[in-house]
Amino acid sequence: MAEVKNLFISGATGLLGGRLVKSLLERGGHHLFLGIRSAFQYSLFPDCCCKYFDLSDTLSFQDNLRNIDIVIHLAGMNSSECEQFPEDAYSYNAKATLILARMAEESGVKHFIIISSYHVYGRALTGIVTEETKPEPLSVYAKSHLLKEEMLQSLSLHHMRITILRLANSIGYPTFKSVNCWHLLVNNICRQLIETNKIILNSDMKTERDFIPVSDVIKALGVVMNWDTENSSFSVYNLGSGYSMSLMEIVEKVVSVYDPKEWKSVDIRYLSEQQNINHFNFSINKILLKGFQPESDYEKEIKVLLEYSKKWFGEKS
Repeated sequence: MAEVKNLFISGATGLLGGRLVKSLLERGGHHLFLGIRSAFQYSLFPDCCCKYFDLSDTLSFQDNLRNIDIVIHLAGMNSSECEQFPEDAYSYNAKATLILARMAEESGVKHFIIISSYHVYGRALTGIVTEETKPEPLSVYAKSHLLKEEMLQSLSLHHMRITILRLANSIGYPTFKSVNCWHLLVNNICRQLIETNKIILNSDMKTERDFIPVSDVIKALGVVMNWDTENSSFSVYNLGSGYSMSLMEIVEKVVSVYDPKEWKSVDIRYLSEQQNINHFNFSINKILLKGFQPESDYEKEIKVLLEYSKKWFGEKS
């Protein structure tokens, strides 16, 4: 029987956090402690122990870390918020995370798991992108994530393992309508389809990205949670599908799930055209060797995402 562990999850009301909590509750076996900023959201998780947690209030950190084995830190500012409030981005995404990790080490936490972004490598990715590829972040969002990584790497660890997952573009449905995830590319495409039967993108159809279903992100977190924590360490892993897909390909996947018979009738427009398209491979070999095996079930994730979009944004919603 697997060891029962006490897990603290920040950002439980977000896209990844909500899905992770849902998955862990379905599987059972662990005690879940959730850090949530707004008390009125505690009712969303009746089977978990919810406590106040706010990245802008570091005094809220310590009480959440007592008797915790693993911290899964998912709270943070998204890309649009970072560009709008750059000073807060560095404070919350980087500096507050460092304080949380230091307190976790002092409290006896064995494993500190955190999501970063593959945008730390830059925008114009080319060739094979591994964990050894030199980061060249351009946006405030990407720079704040790289600063967070560098700060965590500077910690003097005695007994805690730190694992950073540089996440590619995730595709997935949220647990709650209020989750701020509809700016994400595929989520936005699904919402556009439901609301207008159109898709309008401000990018070239040939632009390539690495897309990973949220179900695979949750699977990867489950694998990482079970890693050995006997010795302190700091490690970084790429987390994606392992292959690139053009925007045209992902749009066709969404539309074919939306209406397999009449998908050609959907109005699709790309408002930008690039002269040169870079081809790249976001290598996930390092995490594959540690036991992660992605299922890459895009259709299933997109199907549920469309169902939720129709429920929340359709004509009768």
